[in-house]
Amino acid sequence: MPKKLSPAEEIYAAIATQKHKYRRCGLQPGDQERITEIFDQALEDGSPVELLMFWGQGQRDYVAAPEEMAAEFLAIALGNISSRISNDVVLNLVFCDSHIKFNGYEYSEEYQKQVTQLIRDKFAEQSGNLVVKPHLMSEVAGYTPTKDGKSFKQYQEFEGMAASVELDPELQRSLTFAAMKNYKGQIEDPELAAKNYYLLNLFENGPLAEKFEGSIFLTYNNRLHKYITPEGMPTFYMNSLNKNTSMKPWFTDERIVEPATLSQSPDIVGPANDKGGRER
Repeated sequence: MPKKLSPAEEIYAAIATQKHKYRRCGLQPGDQERITEIFDQALEDGSPVELLMFWGQGQRDYVAAPEEMAAEFLAIALGNISSRISNDVVLNLVFCDSHIKFNGYEYSEEYQKQVTQLIRDKFAEQSGNLVVKPHLMSEVAGYTPTKDGKSFKQYQEFEGMAASVELDPELQRSLTFAAMKNYKGQIEDPELAAKNYYLLNLFENGPLAEKFEGSIFLTYNNRLHKYITPEGMPTFYMNSLNKNTSMKPWFTDERIVEPATLSQSPDIVGPANDKGGRER
């Protein structure tokens, strides 16, 4: 007979379905057990289930169809947790203004507000114990802004170190591919831009792990990015807009409005593309 699941295991099973878990990634060793332990602790002592997720921004500074689809998909996934537990399920949504500026885009506070409200509205449709708390990456990580406010002083330190950094070959390829697609900054060499991005993440991971200790990290990234995820945090790799799709909504063309269209997108077909285009 199949083993009877504990209440915490039932919660995990409810989100770890093919619909919500990005099947090409799976889990890092031990992550399923650690995520289940967090659910078990919450059931035991009534503490909130704390989740951490990053949100970026591309050229678009307003909410469009991809954000709508991603917010709804996220709400349905987390509704599978909140419907099985009376505790608050708290999504700490970190807006990566540092990454947005690094990539050469202009951070929009209005876009952040629109995304936050959109996710809150979608959460409200699911249950009353889903909570969204917005944060800014620059504030969490303790960046020092430049005088013009368009960058951060720490970027100069990264640029001085990047050339000597040696990355795992697959990670280098993945980050370089992402830089070729989405990086619009001043570094001309995409491989060097990828190394700078790697250092950016390393700088942020310590403060993130400290502030959000005990959280489950939700991400649209792939397993290659385990090197640049918050230290010691169990990770759940999520679909974004549709089943078996992990395209970043903020980098997705707003003309893509139907799930059927997404399933045919060249961005999500083939193993080569599965390893690229994944950044915060």
